[in-house]
Amino acid sequence: AELEAEYNPGVNYRFELEFRTLNCSGLLLYSSSYFLSDHTALELSEGSVRFIFDNGGGVGIVEYTPINPLELCDGEWHKITANKDGVIGTLVVDNNEPELYEIPNSDFQIVNVDAPLYAGGVPESLLVRYTVFSNNFQGCIRDLQLTNRGEIEYVHFSQVSLSSPDSVQLYTCNI
Repeated sequence: AELEAEYNPGVNYRFELEFRTLNCSGLLLYSSSYFLSDHTALELSEGSVRFIFDNGGGVGIVEYTPINPLELCDGEWHKITANKDGVIGTLVVDNNEPELYEIPNSDFQIVNVDAPLYAGGVPESLLVRYTVFSNNFQGCIRDLQLTNRGEIEYVHFSQVSLSSPDSVQLYTCNI
């Protein structure tokens, strides 16, 4: 589903959401510049949560890996908070200790995207950066907050458009 037609996270931004799923891999959020250099993503990858950001000067990947690889794909609700502050990314999953990553030796601070922000998957025609797991998320997302152009936005799924008919179903949560 396309959440924002022109997403522009800037220097500092945050994603916060709750999800539930039985599938341990899938793309939760994704946006990329048209040349695929700058991008940001939030994904499940084999039971881990990954927050990925590229300011154009190198990729930052913050990863939370639970002891039990099935912990986050148990059909229960889980909360993710991902923050990017310049070259530093932090990730908190279910109130566990924050994970942190800093892009080394980078003068680039801003994620210059100005492209759509997608939730749950991307259209089949869209190229996705190699650092991102591109399979569609199968599950439920709620209480999504994000930063766009420096402002916190609460996503109301009643105002979201589907990017392709098979990618995401709105208003249902059958897992």
